[in-house]
Amino acid sequence: MIDELGPLLTAGIDALYIEGFTYETEKLVEIVKLYQMAIQLATVESKKYAKAGLALYNEVVKLQPKRRQTDRGFYYKPTIYKNQSR
Repeated sequence: MIDELGPLLTAGIDALYIEGFTYETEKLVEIVKLYQMAIQLATVESKKYAKAGLALYNEVVKLQPKRRQTDRGFYYKPTIYKNQSR
């Protein structure tokens, strides 16, 4: 998600949850720093962020534990609840 923060920030999202229980402390600190940089770029220098997004994503992937793949959680997954009435 680090490479797609623009739409989230534009929509008014002001908090992100980084699931860190699978990371070593040092790696988690580095990931948080990458996200801080990405948020700063996305809010202040959006053109630089657009160019840097993929590189930031690749840095997060390098820090990802080998036993756990990087994914986008539920952000892009289709919902099973749409068009259902109560």
